[in-house]
Amino acid sequence: MEQNSLILGYELNKEDGMINKGEDCVKSTLLFQLAKKGEELTLIENDVIVEIYTYKREVDEKYIYTYDYATDESWTKYSDSITLQYGKLNKYIFNQEMYYRVSVRAAGSGVDIKKYKYLSDVIEISASIEENTSLDKKEKTSNIYDHEPNNIEQEVKKFKARVDKVTCDNSLNILTLADTHATVNGTWERTLNNIACFLKTGTRVDKLLHLGDLTDGMIPKLATEYCNQQMINEMKSFGIPFRMLVGNHDSNYFRNNPEPFLPKEMEHLYMPKNEDALHRKRGKLYYYEDHVDKGIRCIYLDSFDYREKVRYGYSTDELEWLEKVLLKTPNRLCVVVFSHVPPTPELHYWSKEMRGSKELIRILQRYQYRSGGKLLAFIHGHNHGDQIYEEYGFPVISLGCNKCEECPNIKPQGCKTASRKINELSEDLWDVIVVNAAKKTIDLVRFGAGSDRHVDARASYDRKEPKEYMTKVITYGTFDLFHEGHYRLLQRAKALGDYLIVGVTTEHFDQARGKVNVVDPIMTRIENVKKTGFADEIIVEDHEGQKIEDIQKYGIDIFTEGSDWTGYFDYLNAFCKVVYLERTPDISSTLIRGDRFKLIRVGIVGTGRIAPRFLKESKFVSGLIVTCAYNPVKNGDNRFKREDEIRVYHKSYEDFLKHVDAVYIASPHETHYEYAKQAILAHKHVLCEKPMTFTYGEAVELYLLAGRENVVLMEGIKAAYCPGFQQLINVAVSGAIGEIKDVEACFSRIADTDSREMTDDKYGGAFLEFGGYPLLPIFKIFGTNYEKMNIESIDSESGIDLYTKISFKYKGGLAMAKTGVGVKSEGQLIIAGTKGYVIAESPWWLTKKFEVRYEDPNKIEHYEPRFLGDGLRYEISEFIKRINGTSDMVYRLTADESIAMAKVVEEFMKIRKSKEK
Repeated sequence: MEQNSLILGYELNKEDGMINKGEDCVKSTLLFQLAKKGEELTLIENDVIVEIYTYKREVDEKYIYTYDYATDESWTKYSDSITLQYGKLNKYIFNQEMYYRVSVRAAGSGVDIKKYKYLSDVIEISASIEENTSLDKKEKTSNIYDHEPNNIEQEVKKFKARVDKVTCDNSLNILTLADTHATVNGTWERTLNNIACFLKTGTRVDKLLHLGDLTDGMIPKLATEYCNQQMINEMKSFGIPFRMLVGNHDSNYFRNNPEPFLPKEMEHLYMPKNEDALHRKRGKLYYYEDHVDKGIRCIYLDSFDYREKVRYGYSTDELEWLEKVLLKTPNRLCVVVFSHVPPTPELHYWSKEMRGSKELIRILQRYQYRSGGKLLAFIHGHNHGDQIYEEYGFPVISLGCNKCEECPNIKPQGCKTASRKINELSEDLWDVIVVNAAKKTIDLVRFGAGSDRHVDARASYDRKEPKEYMTKVITYGTFDLFHEGHYRLLQRAKALGDYLIVGVTTEHFDQARGKVNVVDPIMTRIENVKKTGFADEIIVEDHEGQKIEDIQKYGIDIFTEGSDWTGYFDYLNAFCKVVYLERTPDISSTLIRGDRFKLIRVGIVGTGRIAPRFLKESKFVSGLIVTCAYNPVKNGDNRFKREDEIRVYHKSYEDFLKHVDAVYIASPHETHYEYAKQAILAHKHVLCEKPMTFTYGEAVELYLLAGRENVVLMEGIKAAYCPGFQQLINVAVSGAIGEIKDVEACFSRIADTDSREMTDDKYGGAFLEFGGYPLLPIFKIFGTNYEKMNIESIDSESGIDLYTKISFKYKGGLAMAKTGVGVKSEGQLIIAGTKGYVIAESPWWLTKKFEVRYEDPNKIEHYEPRFLGDGLRYEISEFIKRINGTSDMVYRLTADESIAMAKVVEEFMKIRKSKEK
């Protein structure tokens, strides 16, 4: 570093030379200075006291034979300290070559220490008379130690001969270093000298590449930046193209250094500036470079991010980029991939897991298999040892470290280290890598410690069966009543890779995960999958957690499901790549799902808040597919289309009906009757949200039309179809609570002030929104022939009912239905009898649990029926079963009960209209 080195606000610990952040009253040089014998330091400011810390040029061998990194990145030994102060001692002369560091503090109160920025502001440095000022790099670096290099010119000649022997006109020669970990008093200067001597021989070198870890990354950011930039400039000074990868230490994060580099800072410091030529992705630390005349594409990866929980590895963005780069690699080019870190944790001693490792191997193996063996090698550093690993179908080559280090026991299995000694040739280590694309060979010619290695990439490729390279894909499904959507899903899953495994779920597991109406036995479903010809292997899924087991067991590269499940299986990204296939539009109804039924194409009328819920729940029901939707208001479906990818018709309801077999009507209340009637007349099955009509006559008309047209008509009160509600009613009427005398049901919810319920003065309000729910248990228990009905409401200023009570008088019984959108009440259901009562707490309409209570408070019967999703799947399942003629559950909500509800709605609307007058 230049003699006017920056002085920053750091305090020096003279015990070990470590720099610690201190107060502004003490300032220290960030870096060590090297003083020659006879060099003189003279104090030129009387306001400061200068402490000079000196360090011997000895090397503690623990840094060579252990992983005990020097905290200040200095292989020196503390010697002594000298204080310069006016009136005492203001001059110091070095009596031998030494390193030193300077600390400055105020000599008295009132001194502004902040004004001193450079070392030259406080001391004058006079050069030694004996110092050799020659600019010749060889002369300057050869005197770093107390001896001349041992036969360096002779060693360089031998090395040149070995490089020349494997070099040809079309080979790519890359002088490669890894893991220098340059320190004060280390061996970096000797490496530079040796490289300079070799390059002077004229042997062709096309590129100089450093695989990362220039320094230890344990000192302040500014100091690391200076040291690393100096090293880069020194490598660039040789006049050949220089490339670099970023190692984990290059992030300046090692051992939790509090001053790590930001990604942009690393990009600025380490990355090539010729962005267009290297096809580098802006802001990223990975890129590639083509040597077309050599037939080679070099890909450089980024393999460490201190911000991640698992710091070593490869990001999703980088892997996607890599896959695209490989897919677009011209057939005339072979590929060599360089990385600081090895590709898998099996080859990595310091971490049991790596981000994206499995996906990286999948990408590389798939390219190797598809290209016929054009991936010549994956070359990395980091392990500080030599290794060639060939179990992936391409060679993974580890390079020994340039740092003078010998730690043979701290290595991955199979990784070897050479003997290293300071002041001998073995202190240095680097390779000239000679890549021959025509022969598909790589020669690693070693200078210093270690030996040459020859790699035949074809042998690595040939030793593996092609299936080892295959991209394995897995998908799962019920595949009940097999249809065209299943066929296309399997077809597209197969296209993702080379080998497709299909998991077919058992009936028991289907029930456990929420499927409510599986029809075909498992052997029929397996046979239907087999007939497609897409499945290379079929397995059975029968328990939770099996997906992870199968991915690990079969070595799966890609898990795939339809886009209806987007996000649901993201947790599997930890084990393989997850791909959600876009849903298939315009599924035809002509593909038979067996000998009995065809696929029911369902269209949704209305794209409001309930439509996405219907679509989500329909995934758990066999035998249907939601193909499209209808909304005459074009701007009312943006969110629905964006999130659910359903085609929405706007202009013609008749045109929409041509593309469906059944409709689910979830439009505003006042449109239900007309939409249902048109659908029935078009021979479409109808599932209509409540209230289905506003009059008794309209309800009768629709059910008569449905019977005449031989289509199914159902009102969508989902509580009626939930198994828990049916159990509750059965327990109540079984005699367990005696003779039933009273039913009280409430459904209230405080609606948003801008919701439809609160703003639509004609068709909003509590009863039209929720009335069907509390009427349901009343009609189920007492029937529809009540003697008297009374309706009372609390209305808003606009006429909307905020709270409505409807009382019924039956022969021998009473009932009350309560609804609210502006008044909150306990939303419970109570069925009272002569021996006890049934109580279901809110939300009783989902009926996840209920109790039977008696006079004796200690006698309570608890029921917790199975309930899945939000209940819509039971309603949808019943609808499909009725269409297929397989349901005998029409009692769950009969036509008479639905018509009776319409009669109550009609009376309510009469009262509302009378108030308007």
